[in-house]
Amino acid sequence: MASERNDDDEKARPLLWDGNNPSAGHGGSNIDSLRSKFNLYSNSSKEVDVSISAGALMVGKIRYDVKDIVGATTTKNGFVVHSYPKAAGGCCSSGGARSYKSIRLFCRDSNKSQMWVTSICRFARDLPPGSNPPGVRKMLCYVNPFSGTGSAPQMMERAKPMFQHAGIEPTIIETKKANQVREDIAKLNLEEWDGVIIVSGDGLVVEYINGIMDRKDWESAIARPFGVIPGGSGNGLVHSFNHVAEEAIDEISSIFHILKGKTHRLDLLSYEISGGAQSSSSSSSSSSSSPSSPSSSVVVYGFLSLAWGLIADIDLNSEVIRCCGSARFTLWAIFRLCCSKSYQATLKYTPSGEGWKYGSSNNSREQGIHTLKTLRNRKTVVTNEPKSANSINDGQPEAAAEQKIPSGGRSSRPMSETVACKIFTLIYASSPPRVSDEILLAPKAKLDDGKIHLSYLEGSNCCSTLCGLLRLEDGTHEKDPRFKSIQVDQFRVETDSKTAAALYSLDGERLDTNGAVTVRIHPKVLNVFCIGN
Repeated sequence: MASERNDDDEKARPLLWDGNNPSAGHGGSNIDSLRSKFNLYSNSSKEVDVSISAGALMVGKIRYDVKDIVGATTTKNGFVVHSYPKAAGGCCSSGGARSYKSIRLFCRDSNKSQMWVTSICRFARDLPPGSNPPGVRKMLCYVNPFSGTGSAPQMMERAKPMFQHAGIEPTIIETKKANQVREDIAKLNLEEWDGVIIVSGDGLVVEYINGIMDRKDWESAIARPFGVIPGGSGNGLVHSFNHVAEEAIDEISSIFHILKGKTHRLDLLSYEISGGAQSSSSSSSSSSSSPSSPSSSVVVYGFLSLAWGLIADIDLNSEVIRCCGSARFTLWAIFRLCCSKSYQATLKYTPSGEGWKYGSSNNSREQGIHTLKTLRNRKTVVTNEPKSANSINDGQPEAAAEQKIPSGGRSSRPMSETVACKIFTLIYASSPPRVSDEILLAPKAKLDDGKIHLSYLEGSNCCSTLCGLLRLEDGTHEKDPRFKSIQVDQFRVETDSKTAAALYSLDGERLDTNGAVTVRIHPKVLNVFCIGN
C-alpha cells in the first residue's frame, strides 16, 4: 500500500514497512540504538542531537520515555513522533492522566526519515533487534451504541486519530441487535485481523468470549488478543487493566493499552448453573427453544464476577435508572439500604491451591485449557443462556453461550469447605481487581493469578452493610472483620428457593434461577491488550 506524503500541518499517516526496499530503513530494525542530527524547525539550519534506544528518545537534552511513545509518522519534511506521557502527580502511584504530545523533527533526506520512523515504531512496540518493523495492525471493532449512556460511538470517533498515531486500521461495526457479536465471532475468519476491540461495557466482552467458545477452533481462537474501550456503566475489566498498570481511570489511558499493543494473559471464569434457569430465549443454533431440564446444568463463560444478594440487587435492579450512568449503582444502594433485607444460602468453596491440578503448575495456561476441555467434553447441547424477559446486557438483551451438562457426567473436585452461616447480606467474587470504577473488590489481585477472590458479609445489619459498601470503593473492606475475604479455586452458592430468583449477577448480567451456581477459574487462557506486568 503506497504512502502519501502530506504537509507538516496536515494529517500524517503511519509509514508501512516495505521489506523489498532496503533503502527504506532496514538497518533501523537491526540495531539497539540510533543517533543522528535533526532540525527542530523547518526553516532553521541549527541541528540538535537526537538518539533513541529501548529506554528513551533524546532530543537535545530533553528526554521522552519510549514507554509513552506509540508510533511515528512521516511528513513532507521529516517525521512526527506520537507520545502520550502522564501528567505529573495524579491519583496513581506512577503519575496522572495521559495526554497527547507530538514531537516534530525536520529532515530533507526522506530515506533517513523513513529509517527513523521504522526504528521508533519498533522501539515503541518493544520488538527485539532484527525483528520485522511493525506495519499497520488491522483491528475488528465492535461499537455498542446502547451501552451505558450511549456514548460509545463518540468514544470511537475520539479514538480514531489515536489509532492513526499507532498504525491501527479499524474495521468498525456498530451493533444493532442482541447477540450480534457472539454470532459474528463464532463464524468469522479471525486470521484477517490482528485483534478485536470492544467499545462497550463488560456485557459485550462476555458475548465476545462466549462467541469464541462456540467455535470448533476455540483453543487457538481464544488466544487472539482483544482490547476494551470503556463505553458501558461498570467497565470493570478495563478499569482492572488500569489498576494493575497503575494508570489513571480515564478514556485516553484505557485506549493507550491498545495503542501500545502489549498483551497480557487473563483468567477465564466458568459458571455452572445446576438445574438450569427459569426461562430461556431462542437458540442461535436451533429454531426452537425449551426450558432447561432440572436434571441438567448450564455452563456460561465470563471473566469478571459473580454477585449474589444485595450487590446483585443493586447491579441488576438499577437498570431502570441506566440513564444515570455509573451513578445508578450508588443511588440504588441508598434506596436498598433504606429497606434492608437478608438472603439465605449455603456457601461452599475450595481454598486456592487445593483445586484441580494439571501439568507442572496449578496456575498455568495448560491447566486452564485442560479444565475447559473437561467442561466441553461433558457438553450435550449448545444453546443460548436462559434469561428473564427484562435481562439487559449493556442496553441490549443478549445471550451468552451455554452448555447443557448431564447430571451424571464427570464432576469437578468436591468443595472442601462450607461456611457455617446461612444468612448473608451479600456474596461477591471476582477474578480481576476491579468490578467497576467504583468497586475495588480484590486490590491485590492480578489479571492472571489463577485465583477467585471471594468476599461475603454474614447476617443482616444496616450499619455493617453501609460500612462494608463504602469500603468496597477503595478495597479496605478486606480489613473489616465483618467482611470475610478469601482466595479460592472454586466456590458454589446454593440458595434458598424462596429467595434465589433474580438475585444472581454473572459479570453484571441477570440470571433468574432457583438452582445452585458453581464458579471455577481457568488460568491464563485469554489474551488482552494491557501494558501491566
